[in-house]
Amino acid sequence: MLAADPVMSHSLLSSSLNLGLLDPAECVERAAAEWHAGRAPLSSVEGFVRQIAGWREYVWQLYWYFGEDYRDSNVLHHTAPLPEWWNELDADAVEARCLHTVLEQVRDTGWTHHIPG
Repeated sequence: MLAADPVMSHSLLSSSLNLGLLDPAECVERAAAEWHAGRAPLSSVEGFVRQIAGWREYVWQLYWYFGEDYRDSNVLHHTAPLPEWWNELDADAVEARCLHTVLEQVRDTGWTHHIPG
């Protein structure tokens, strides 16, 4: 894990894809073109394509296949807001590096990758 790499070498395209600002097929085609032009390694392009055309589209289709009940499900029934102590957490005061890194990323960017958590 690299504390200095908050996205763990992942793409930051998800929000733009999910909002319809980017076309997944266009992103895949562009990545393949970069490989063909020799500007991107095959392993990176392959992983990117699998995430965009594979996993992301698979999950997207689940929502359509199972319908509104699936989209609106909350199987863990979590409805409570974050506790007050959450707002008082000081990432800089946490000595455990892994927890410090996650708290710092959430504080600074509003996001952290699922792997460190």
